[in-house]
Amino acid sequence: MQNLLSNSGVAILFMIPGLDETLRVNGEATISTDLQLREWCRVESKTPHVVITIDVTEAYIHCAKALRRGGIWRPESWPDVAEMPSAACMLRDHVNARGVDADQLEAALEADYVRTLWEPGGRE
Repeated sequence: MQNLLSNSGVAILFMIPGLDETLRVNGEATISTDLQLREWCRVESKTPHVVITIDVTEAYIHCAKALRRGGIWRPESWPDVAEMPSAACMLRDHVNARGVDADQLEAALEADYVRTLWEPGGRE
């Protein structure tokens, strides 16, 4: 959200698993705490603290060629990630925290995902 305060321009790419075409939306974002908007965005008993609205300037469908060439929805075409660094290693290196143990960071990330991930009909 800090980025939106300094540059409200956004581009969003909507993807649906199994569908190769995507929807691209460009526009200007606004951060709002308007209660009516927040209530409108409620799911079950969860009302967001803030909402981001988009004043759409462009919306268009992207053709499927790139996703088909990339095999994004075909697991058999995915690379073997066994030799790749973990997300925790990449994060540690990105913030230049070389002294931090990647396994501890991975455990902290996972605990945070469990604590903060909201699922419809599920945990908070």
